[in-house]
Amino acid sequence: MNFPNRHPLYCGMYPVSKDFEKTTGLKPDLLFLVGCQGVHGAVTEPSVMQIGPNPVLMGRHYPLDLAAQCDVKATLQAVIEALTRLHGAETVSRWSKRRQKVSAYAKTLIEREEKLAREHEGDAVIHPPSSRPTWRTCCPARRSWCRSPRRRARRCCRSATVG
Repeated sequence: MNFPNRHPLYCGMYPVSKDFEKTTGLKPDLLFLVGCQGVHGAVTEPSVMQIGPNPVLMGRHYPLDLAAQCDVKATLQAVIEALTRLHGAETVSRWSKRRQKVSAYAKTLIEREEKLAREHEGDAVIHPPSSRPTWRTCCPARRSWCRSPRRRARRCCRSATVG
């Protein structure tokens, strides 16, 4: 499952936009993949970790610094507990401030999407089936449709009739 784009910590698609770095002052230093196949393309973070139930997906597209086959939910809970136990209260409070910056950036993404939706809410909706009447008018009735192996386009098969 993809990270929900309405989540308060959603930062957009990978790689993270330069706007993220400008707005938050944060630069990602770790790519942490959780229960997924990974990303395609170049990885710019210095460290890459992946956890999930399927070992076949681990490191499939690029080398990993750490991979763990595990139950994702239990492992994430254990990681959160371990990180808060290992780091002092001051470090943990800095994480909260960073989360607030990320949340503010995520809010701007949601606002931008909502503004775009409002601007285009009156636009005409285009559906692929709307082109069917055109096909019917340019081809005789009661003919079947097939794919041309050479042109890979739809064409009317004049030799076959339906019905």
